[in-house]
Amino acid sequence: MTSSSVAVIGLGNLGSPLAQRLLETGWLVSVSDTDEAQVAPLVDAGAERLRIEDLAEHDLLCFVVPGASAISSVLEAAPDRLDGLAVVVSTLSPSDAIELSERLAERGARMVDAPVSGGADRARAGDLTVLVGGEEGDVAEARPLLQAIGSTVLHVGPVGAGSAAKLANQLVTFSSLGAVLEAVRLAGAYGVEESTVVEALSTATGDTWVGRSWGFYDDLAADYDRRGVPAADRPWVKDLEAVRSAAAERGVEVPLAEQLSSSLADAIDSHAQESKSPERSTPDQHSKGDAVG
Repeated sequence: MTSSSVAVIGLGNLGSPLAQRLLETGWLVSVSDTDEAQVAPLVDAGAERLRIEDLAEHDLLCFVVPGASAISSVLEAAPDRLDGLAVVVSTLSPSDAIELSERLAERGARMVDAPVSGGADRARAGDLTVLVGGEEGDVAEARPLLQAIGSTVLHVGPVGAGSAAKLANQLVTFSSLGAVLEAVRLAGAYGVEESTVVEALSTATGDTWVGRSWGFYDDLAADYDRRGVPAADRPWVKDLEAVRSAAAERGVEVPLAEQLSSSLADAIDSHAQESKSPERSTPDQHSKGDAVG
């Protein structure tokens, strides 16, 4: 069974453009968020306002909330019986994804974990990378939705595998981010402008998405500050903790993730504050977005 209607729960800086994309591609979209200011623009654009107590009326549920605890809060307010398919775009740990799948099964629902990478602009354009874990039939059922938001949809294994693949991506991304933040500080101590360092990296062996999208995390940190997102819910904290937890469960050593967990958040916050200075000179090459991707 496929569906052209979907309930989108969570309208942050990824959920909102994702819902807008679905509306623009002809989906019937119902939306919910704890912040009414996030709901109203989408209702004005044609979405229906979703009441969580009516969640059982929807066959396809798309969760774009910060993580497992937020999904649990939604489920506490939802009907006991949920017949349908939950597509969890939120970044979870593999064990949380498996546990959530089991909880949903007890309520009659099936689940795929489908975390994404790419940011808000790519969500709006339907150009995300989607990493999917789930049973073949469930993934096939979710595929029309996933292909509406993603240009690359990879079925990587059973439930939990999508989350594992996303955490692998986050580890590489945040390692690159930590390295570039250190690199500009080092070169800056010898009088090299930050914009020059970033330009040099883009044509050298140090080329990374982080460098080519320099300013992405400054914008994201500022957006989180404006919306009052707790530090623990920001991906460079939450996702790195999930990496460490997932590694510990399987006896995998991740010393780089350990180091990043103790230093990266402060480095991001410090650079984001410094970037507000009018003297700061950086290339105008970044894309505003959401590091959920």
